[in-house]
Amino acid sequence: MKTEELTLDDLLIRGRKMWQPKKGYRMGLDTVLLAHFATVFPGNTVADLGTGVGALPLILTARAADLKVWAVEIQEPLAELARENMRLNNLTGNVNIVPGDLTTIAERWQQGSFHLVVSNPPYRKPGSGKGSPSASKRIATEEIYCTLSQVVATARKLLRPKGRFALVHKPGRLGEIIEQFVECDLQPVRLRFVHPRVTAEASLVLIEGEKDSRRELTVEKPVVVYNNEGEYTEEMKQIFYPEKSGVKSQEPE
Repeated sequence: MKTEELTLDDLLIRGRKMWQPKKGYRMGLDTVLLAHFATVFPGNTVADLGTGVGALPLILTARAADLKVWAVEIQEPLAELARENMRLNNLTGNVNIVPGDLTTIAERWQQGSFHLVVSNPPYRKPGSGKGSPSASKRIATEEIYCTLSQVVATARKLLRPKGRFALVHKPGRLGEIIEQFVECDLQPVRLRFVHPRVTAEASLVLIEGEKDSRRELTVEKPVVVYNNEGEYTEEMKQIFYPEKSGVKSQEPE
């Protein structure tokens, strides 16, 4: 893509910056929330299924040191931007961007070796809702090249025993999500709903499963994005401005 077709955006965490298209696919709040929700420890191996321009690896590597990330993206223009974003942030030694189909990637990567798999997959089934005029955005938001069941099954293949799969999706599909997790022996262990305001219905759900686990599910307090004055809540300020708030990376228990 030409520079005039892109914006250079500051992720506001450890100096990370990111090129992304002005039109079509752009990182949303759901990606940011997933990156901060996922349980990640220093030295983990991580797979990102559908990385877009690489936002999840950029934030995850800022949260925990010495990560090794393999990130797959089916749209070559976005994959190339993701590679450029890794070069821009000096992360080419930590993050490997792989163009291709996430439904077959488990056959190319080493199965059963990842501590963490993350995914912000397409939310809508083809033909449901109002489609975007942008082909790139439709691929990112509609299950054209992958379904929910394929994403969960791929995560299962890649994870090591007790490995974790963190997903962001729409609350209306939560029953289906849990069904797919259980079918793939991914025990749901953490769940958080995201509400635009405290009085609004949930707009997103964050869920983390653990492979071959017997842990009970913990439903954590909801994320509320805006307060009554229309400003970010304190938790959201900590997410967007961690260096000002003193938030630290997670450490092993």
